[in-house]
Amino acid sequence: MDAEYVALWGEGPHDAADACVVSADGWVLLILRADGTWAMPGGFVEPGERTLDAALRELREETGLSLSAELCSGGVYRAERDRDPRAWIRTWVYLFEVGDRESVELRPADDARDAGWFPLEDLPTKMWADHGETIADLTRSLPAIAGDPPALQ
Repeated sequence: MDAEYVALWGEGPHDAADACVVSADGWVLLILRADGTWAMPGGFVEPGERTLDAALRELREETGLSLSAELCSGGVYRAERDRDPRAWIRTWVYLFEVGDRESVELRPADDARDAGWFPLEDLPTKMWADHGETIADLTRSLPAIAGDPPALQ
């Protein structure tokens, strides 16, 4: 655990929510964190907020992309005590399958230094915590890229 983080916020558990956004052609949306690692858009759940709403809010704040909850096709819950180097952080990760990534203008903001699309089979080597493993777990069950998922808004 990160002693400085724990001194400020405590050991946890803390609740977070992430958005795993995958395009029809098999690319995933990631943000660049201040520490130089890539991650799924996400962050901490505010008091009284539902985890799905938190994931959508963080996605909008960090990338400028607004999605509807109806695009959510599943998710995973990660609660291992050592999955995040800062403290015990339980995370709900929601999968969103979307259409054409080329039509989206990403606007990195909040605590995201950059945002971009990466092929699922070639993620950056510097991924935050267990995000690479979580993306693999979530997308393993996706059917082969076919058909027309809903268009991005």
